[in-house]
Amino acid sequence: MADGIDRLLRAAAEIVVTSDSAILNRAQRWANLAPQVAADAVLELYVVDLGGD
Repeated sequence: MADGIDRLLRAAAEIVVTSDSAILNRAQRWANLAPQVAADAVLELYVVDLGGD
């Protein structure tokens, strides 16, 4: 990993993707990929009725 990566990311003109809030708070442009990653990870949902009649 490069020395001073946090400083590089905070100053970057490109879109920054990280979960580090200290970097996101100072980045010029950033993207939140968490919703997309979560959506891609869920292939199929199952609903199980535990209520019984």
